[in-house]
Amino acid sequence: MNYSINQSISITTRALPPVEERLHTLVEGMKTLAELTGGKLNRELEQHFLSCAANLLAEHNRQHASQFVGKKPRLMVKK
Repeated sequence: MNYSINQSISITTRALPPVEERLHTLVEGMKTLAELTGGKLNRELEQHFLSCAANLLAEHNRQHASQFVGKKPRLMVKK
């Protein structure tokens, strides 16, 4: 028996939005959640958001490392 399969498999991967857009969405989500909870987030949730923001900023800085030679990064987490 001889089998011949001529089938092309196409896998498309969706690219994530730019880091700036993801960070903006995260910050807007934090603001909305804070408004819904009366202006306060519990400590664990706040730390989780800050960690996510720091990871996004680290990714951005890695992607644009050559731009920062001798300069400070443009995006920073302020607490």
